[in-house]
Parts: sequence; structure tokens; C-alpha cells
Amino acid sequence: MTLNAVRDKMSSQLRGQLGVKGRKLTVLDLKDIFEPHLNEKLEIRQNGRYTYLVAAGDLRGLIVDFIRKNPGKQAGGLASSLPFKKAEFLNLLNELMKDGRLYASLKDDYKARFFVSETSAGAEAMSASAGPGLNGDSMDRRREEFLSAFRELDGGRVFIRIPDLRRRLMWPREVFDGVLRALRDDEAVQLHSGDVTAMAPGEVEDCFVDEFGSRKGTVTLKK
Repeated sequence: MTLNAVRDKMSSQLRGQLGVKGRKLTVLDLKDIFEPHLNEKLEIRQNGRYTYLVAAGDLRGLIVDFIRKNPGKQAGGLASSLPFKKAEFLNLLNELMKDGRLYASLKDDYKARFFVSETSAGAEAMSASAGPGLNGDSMDRRREEFLSAFRELDGGRVFIRIPDLRRRLMWPREVFDGVLRALRDDEAVQLHSGDVTAMAPGEVEDCFVDEFGSRKGTVTLKK
């Protein structure tokens, strides 16, 4: 969040206590005012245009989380939206690509668009949630749980809404997306756009976004 946005989110009382109420302040002024009040969990960072207040720590995770919420952005769009200077951002992006946490897709304009490798993230999350001794069986178990939830929601319908499945299973997002992607890749299920215009905003958010940024709202079992 930019420093100006942080100020705007504050209550009138807090703005008064910090001395930022009713004053025309530059970003540098806000930085000088905010910095003495930050603990070790927060830091102020800059890119070429904006100054942000962000959670300190996992910088790579910050990039991954942003791309997961905004799949298909190009490097320039990412750089302008994230609190990194150019050299640092490119270094982090390349490291994430090498580690397999991100991948790029090229379209007709030859420009790379970036996505999170949800399959590997889902596998890691499943391994962590399954605990020791279940690593080899966790994926098969998750698949069975997914298909069981599908049948419970079926009720004679051909198309099952992905938000309904997600809420029935209550898995971490990375786990659900990883299992759904694996089932799709194995041709056990087929994904469809569905009528997202009939969904509430929260349900649209719970749909599945594929590698090309296409939002899928329903799923069917392949015969």
C-alpha cells in the first residue's frame, strides 16, 4: 500500500496524533513521519514511482502472492505495481523462475506473461499439510476427497460450480488449485468458464484461474 493510501486509511484521530491531518505533505514527509513508528514487521520500500508500506520479510513471497492475484501480467506491469527498484525486481523474478515457483507464457505479441506454478505449490502445501509418513499417498488421497465432494454436490447435475467445491473441501487455495490442475492434466475432469456473471463477487474470486489467465467457474467429470 502506498504511503498516501496508508494515510487515507487512517482514522481522523490517528492522523491528528501523527500530525498528518489537514496538511499538504510530500511522500518524503510521510516517510519521515511514519518511520519512527514502524516495528520490525513493517518496512518502507520504493520502486521508480511510488513509496510503499509493506510487511518485512519474504520478498519473493510478496511477488508470488501478487502474481497469484493478478495472473498474466507482463514484467513491466509487475514492476510498476510492486515495491522494488528495477535491478532488485529482475533479480527476484529470475530467482523465482529458476526455482520453478513462477513460469512465463508467450502469446502472439511475443511478450512474456507471468503465472504462479500452482501445481508445484500445491504439491508442497499438500506435503506439508499431510505430515510425515504420508508423502507418497497424499495426492491420491486428495484426489479421492475431491471426487467424493464432487459426487456429493452432483445431485444429477452435469456441471458443478468450482466455488461450491472449494468451500465444501475447505483446503488451502494452493492445495485445491494443485489438485484440480492435476485432475485436469490427467483428463479426469474438464473445466468450463460457466456463467460467472450470476456469481457473487466472493464466488468469482473462488473460481479457478488457469495458466493463461482464463477464469473457470464450473467443472465436469470426463466419462
